[in-house]
Amino acid sequence: MKRPYLLVCLLFFLNFMTACGHKEGYIHREDALKRGYIVLEGTNSHNHERFDMFLKNVDLKREDQITIIIYDLVQNQYVLTVEYDGEHYHASRYFMDQNQKKSQVIENLLFTHLSYTSSKNYFLTHENKIHSDLWIYQGK
Repeated sequence: MKRPYLLVCLLFFLNFMTACGHKEGYIHREDALKRGYIVLEGTNSHNHERFDMFLKNVDLKREDQITIIIYDLVQNQYVLTVEYDGEHYHASRYFMDQNQKKSQVIENLLFTHLSYTSSKNYFLTHENKIHSDLWIYQGK
């Protein structure tokens, strides 16, 4: 009698985990904010304290990962993920429109430095210039 109950619980758990898993697609602003992503819309930024925490972790050589979503005027999105492994930065980016059409996918970019300008524009750079610098954020 116990076995069917255990099997039902296991199936329910597996169904719950797959249903709640992150599915890549268009991320609505409210969902992005709930997930703790950094959101940029024109001159407005939300969850910018998360970027400040990322900078602190980089200074301490702690691993960290951030996701930045930039919404354009028609609410299409540019999604940028940056992972710091304690030494290097790994970045991926893509563009997604509201119809779930994904384009301009670039993955596994490797950078060695995080630099910024006096106007607080942050860029990922590579000391050997193996690819172009990547703008990631404009601070306040």
